[in-house]
Amino acid sequence: MRALSRLRRDRRGISAVELALALPILLLVVGGIVDHGRMLWYQADLTQALRAGMQHALRSPDDNAGILDAIRASTGLSGAKGFSLGSPSRSCTCLDSIPISCSTGWCVGLLAKREYMTLSASYGFTPVVGTMMGLVPDRAEASLRLRVK
Repeated sequence: MRALSRLRRDRRGISAVELALALPILLLVVGGIVDHGRMLWYQADLTQALRAGMQHALRSPDDNAGILDAIRASTGLSGAKGFSLGSPSRSCTCLDSIPISCSTGWCVGLLAKREYMTLSASYGFTPVVGTMMGLVPDRAEASLRLRVK
């Protein structure tokens, strides 16, 4: 009985127990912050590469291979596993935002046809803390849309 009373009053080791309880939660929060930072970094890199592709598209809007090459050349992720690059897609509208076919569509009256190009890229990566219920990102995505004609 006396040993149990002495054990209850002993305060040695309380800090170690508190640390053992708090450390896993702290590591998950820090890991989640790191993963979000990585996702934002990759997303900024993808956006910058798509901007380089759009600059090429403004000079040569029909050169899809050149546009994709410009994107690949301006990102460090192009050779990495998980990097995917969508092919350039075109869409056309009249000035009143009615979608039309780019090849055969025409606008009524004085409305001019506008042609847009959309580029997209994504990069999947392995998060530090794993994908916990979708709270931690495991993919960075970027897309840009620009009027080319």
